Amino acid sequence: MSEKPQNSASCATCSFAPAHVWTDMPPEFMATLAERKTIRKLKRGTYLFHQGDACDAVYRLLSGVLLLRKGDHDGNSLVVRMVRPGSTLGYRALVRAEPHSVSAHCATDVVVCHIPARAARWAFEQNRALERDFAAGMVREIDRMEDQALNMLTLCVRDRVLVLLHQMAEHFGHAEGEALRIATPISKSDMAAMLGIARESMSRCIRLIEEQGLLEFHSDGVFAPSRERFMETVTAILGEIQPPLPNNSAAR
Repeated sequence: MSEKPQNSASCATCSFAPAHVWTDMPPEFMATLAERKTIRKLKRGTYLFHQGDACDAVYRLLSGVLLLRKGDHDGNSLVVRMVRPGSTLGYRALVRAEPHSVSAHCATDVVVCHIPARAARWAFEQNRALERDFAAGMVREIDRMEDQALNMLTLCVRDRVLVLLHQMAEHFGHAEGEALRIATPISKSDMAAMLGIARESMSRCIRLIEEQGLLEFHSDGVFAPSRERFMETVTAILGEIQPPLPNNSAAR
């Protein structure tokens, strides 16, 4: 499923903790952590872990895109989030000492820094500053996701779909002259689930967007006849989103 692991770059270059935290760590600590972590490369279509698997590692996504999938009561696998480089996975399951609550599906070829659970626990026990900063980073990421979700709820269904496709275009878009083709990695049903809208609403929204001439939806992706018009439309939508509410995470 993955290529043979190799040692990753220095932890001091990793952004999951502030630079001063790494600077304050003894060389022996850094050397031991470097020996225990590895780089894993996974192919598109494979899974980093599955829902229900025991948490045996913490991961830092270095490149590529992951789709977090969750099974519903009917056995359907729905995409709940798209994860991009710089994100950390597995920490919450590690802290809770529970199995993974989602599956991590590779939407592209993926490269992750793999830190075995035992090594992660050892690192946190050896340096509480690292543990505090790591936890603080995860809280900030959760706050950011909540703010994004709140902002999306202020938009109409059409605008939510356009913003999501704009996000996908960053990793799956290819310019074709003045046009843009987006090879969407998920189905229309998955997009509806991510946006919290009914499939019927998604179908009506797609018809509206096509009638407006903004996008054409095909089985293998989405086509924008005018890349400039699509980008200008999304830029205008993003400009209308109100600033997120003040963060009260410290009081939570």
